[in-house]
Amino acid sequence: MDLGLIITLLAFAVIVAAAFFIYIKPVREAVEKNTKTEDYKALLELTETAVRFARQWMQTNTGDEKKEEVLRYLRKKIQALGLDVDEEDVDKAIEGVYDKIKHEKKKARETVLDKSDAKSDAK
Repeated sequence: MDLGLIITLLAFAVIVAAAFFIYIKPVREAVEKNTKTEDYKALLELTETAVRFARQWMQTNTGDEKKEEVLRYLRKKIQALGLDVDEEDVDKAIEGVYDKIKHEKKKARETVLDKSDAKSDAK
């Protein structure tokens, strides 16, 4: 085989490898990250549904019992939908959604009190 041909083939192989690492690998990683993002969005939606259900319909249960029911529901849905999330993601989602709902409830209570005070001041 001609030395020039070997060098040309090696140069071509290097260019192909470089193109893979420069273009293809980041695209694949972006697709994987996007998939992870979509899975996480789905997890947050499922978590909000589950936490709201637990707060409304399990009022006499302890917080741990509610969380266990939310976890059981989410694990079932995650498996059924084939979501790519881990236990840490699930736990963070539950805590974040719980805090969000708690904040919304507090904000709504403050709004009602503010309106009540405004009516009292108007009299």
